[in-house]
Amino acid sequence: MDKWQEIVERHDYFLSRENLEGSRYCYSLFGIECGKGWYDMIENLVCQIEQHCMDRDIFPMPEVHQIKEKFGALRFYIEAGDDEIYRFIDLAEKKSWKVCELCGSTDGVKHTAGWIMTRCKKCMDEYIDKVGYTGGVY
Repeated sequence: MDKWQEIVERHDYFLSRENLEGSRYCYSLFGIECGKGWYDMIENLVCQIEQHCMDRDIFPMPEVHQIKEKFGALRFYIEAGDDEIYRFIDLAEKKSWKVCELCGSTDGVKHTAGWIMTRCKKCMDEYIDKVGYTGGVY
């Protein structure tokens, strides 16, 4: 079982819904659409939202529509959250800009130009060596 499946099982209600046939499925046909380096950050965000909902008797919890990378940062899309939940999401999305999407490191994080990727120095060097990237790093 991969780490994302473990996270979904730990947060089954929040990250999955019953479909019309009664079987459980992950909120998205595509699952999580980002690198494993952000999984701990995503799980922390899910825990914050779940705790917030329990503390305030918010039921049902907001429905998660999509979790992905876009423009080099985390995107966490839900339906029906309150201001505090959207604040948690905003903070996590901003934090992702400083965390390597592949390995989770915060050391020397940089971004590629063009198709924006968020990588630590080690992962960026490996990417440049592997594909011969010459597009610029900032």
